[in-house]
Amino acid sequence: IVTLPQNLPAGVEINNALGVVKLTGLEGAHVIRGCGRAEISRNAGGVTVENPRGAVELSEIQGPVNLTNTRQAVNLRAIHGPVRLDVKGGAVTIGHSSGPLQLEATDAQIEITDVGHDASATARVVDIEQARNSRIKLQEIKGSVAIKAERSPVEAEEVTGDFKVDSSSDRVRVNRIEGVLWVKSKNGAVEVEEVRGLTTIEATRDVTVRNFRGQLNVTSREGAIDLETSEKLNGDLSVVSDRGRIRVSLPKDSGFRLEANAGAGRVTAQGFDDNEWTQEERSYVSGYNITKSSPMVSLRSSRGEIQLRSSGLATASNN
Repeated sequence: IVTLPQNLPAGVEINNALGVVKLTGLEGAHVIRGCGRAEISRNAGGVTVENPRGAVELSEIQGPVNLTNTRQAVNLRAIHGPVRLDVKGGAVTIGHSSGPLQLEATDAQIEITDVGHDASATARVVDIEQARNSRIKLQEIKGSVAIKAERSPVEAEEVTGDFKVDSSSDRVRVNRIEGVLWVKSKNGAVEVEEVRGLTTIEATRDVTVRNFRGQLNVTSREGAIDLETSEKLNGDLSVVSDRGRIRVSLPKDSGFRLEANAGAGRVTAQGFDDNEWTQEERSYVSGYNITKSSPMVSLRSSRGEIQLRSSGLATASNN
């Protein structure tokens, strides 16, 4: 046990400690290498922990945090400085911190809550550079997010900035995204709800989007595409499917320029006024209640069926 005078800037370096390392209420940059469990709280200065054998718990840190080659649980709370993590296993929990956060993870359970601050809504506050065989869950992120995931399901809710995810071999589920949304998913379903900005989804499996407002571009190679909104469109809608079914629900009192082409399939429209269509054939339907400012709705499927349905009268949008 070492006791230092209060408010004395003093960095601590500890190497190959066999047991628990605890630092509390210090000022200075600390480096800990090869310890058992590490517990550090109320520190004014940076913290570096390398190759810990046990869990790492940091709270109320004013400065940068760098954790390398962690293999057990990591719990970070109230970190006010940039965070860099290299995780090789265990549960990772990060909350009530300012960011930005950079993370590489393998075989980990990752949960990130309340990171960023209102002034940084356009800045990237979470950057998961690589996640393999992990589970990722984000909530209340005040800023932009970028994720590259391999065999790792992704869940995100309440992101005030842009959201970008490149995923392979697992599901992506996001809800309440305020900024631009870009999702690329290979061999995993995509589920999106309440998105306000420009949205682009490139997938090979099923895609579901509910309660969208802005411009929406969706492509899927093999999966079914289901899109539904109860608000009037304020941006173009482009949907392309190679072999899957396309189902779109829009308010019947929306004006839009429609071009629905099912190729070898069939186009059906339900709940709209038939006399408003400019052209209506078995596999091709165009026009509907067109005005000069009407957004374009383009639905194309090479071999799948296209279904256009009315979602009733449009609800008032909330800006």
